[in-house]
Amino acid sequence: RARLWSPSVYLYMADKQADSAVKVMTEHASAFDNDQFLDAIVKVRNGEIMYKAVNFYLTMHPMLFTRLMEVLEELVDHSRVVNQLRRTGDWALQIGQTYLKAVQKDNLSAVNEALNELYIEDEDYESLKKSIDKFQNFNMIALASK
Repeated sequence: RARLWSPSVYLYMADKQADSAVKVMTEHASAFDNDQFLDAIVKVRNGEIMYKAVNFYLTMHPMLFTRLMEVLEELVDHSRVVNQLRRTGDWALQIGQTYLKAVQKDNLSAVNEALNELYIEDEDYESLKKSIDKFQNFNMIALASK
């Protein structure tokens, strides 16, 4: 049985079927190409595929996660991504720290709280102070209890 996954990804992309191309790359490791994946993920029609891509990168390619989030930054719900990071494990928040810092400008409670927790965990009180002073949208009582 022939395993022509990479050519099928190419054909899906040529036919403007990004959803199918991303699906093949996530299901078949031999078809995965990071640059091609990043090109395809921004063209998908089904938004759920982006969140599946977040999980895929966290489990299969954690070192490339930051690049994925740079590409998806304008397309995803950041609170939902924070919840995905939390469900994956504490190490996932650490991997996502660069992404979280990049989207903190939106002053979302979930992002601010996740970053503040990381700063406390890392004992980076200087960054924690800057975060609290600049972004006030977070649960102050929960932070004070830590």
